Amino acid sequence: THVAWPLVAWGESPTRHHFRVLPFWSESDSPDRRSRTLLWPFVTWSVEERGGRTFDSWFVFPLVGRRTSRDGDYSGWTALWPFFDGSHDAKTGDEDLAAPWPFYKHHVRPGESESTWYWPAYGTYDSATEHSAFYAWPIVWTSEETRSGFTHRHRYVVPVWMDRSTGPAGAPANDREI
Repeated sequence: THVAWPLVAWGESPTRHHFRVLPFWSESDSPDRRSRTLLWPFVTWSVEERGGRTFDSWFVFPLVGRRTSRDGDYSGWTALWPFFDGSHDAKTGDEDLAAPWPFYKHHVRPGESESTWYWPAYGTYDSATEHSAFYAWPIVWTSEETRSGFTHRHRYVVPVWMDRSTGPAGAPANDREI
């Protein structure tokens, strides 16, 4: 039920409970998440179950926030969001650090991908299927990506040069545009 949408709302179902009177209070409960907001969007806290793990979080927008897992393997923080934040997950090996975003950002997902930015000077992204970089963003971009059995290569020096090619993975390009 909504009254003066989106300010006042409430409702129940077998899988969800929701009540809000914005900006003063909001609460939502579902089988895997319980969240509360006081003086929206400034103060929030929640408990979330995901992937067999339980995470607790709180955030005082935009000053400071914290997220942890009850198994003790995950810890994340933010300060002056989005400029400073970081996290570490000992269970998955995932690492994130932005300090200050967007000038420095490092993200590692072991076995999947890794990226590092020193924006706007240089940045990279590497995964099993893609390798890309920028230099003096947005002037120079390079990428090589393999998908659906084809490798796609792109080299841009904006606005003076473009070289794109595509070919079967592991073979020379059979289509090229300069």
